[in-house]
Amino acid sequence: MSVYRGISVPSVLFDSVGSKKIEAFVGYIIEALKNGKILIIDELDSSLHFKLTRAIVAMFNNDSNNRAQLIF
Repeated sequence: MSVYRGISVPSVLFDSVGSKKIEAFVGYIIEALKNGKILIIDELDSSLHFKLTRAIVAMFNNDSNNRAQLIF
């Protein structure tokens, strides 16, 4: 929560598009990695910092991941 002119406002209203996008994806990413599922994301790099996009891809392209797949 943030305070704007004395009113408590959910901070998600002030978040950038990229922050909102990663907040929406993080649960699906974790579930896919933990349960060896296939995750399909359209326009993964749209509105995300390139380092964050690289980190997401690296989590799937890792020796410890032997079942989960990312398709984007």
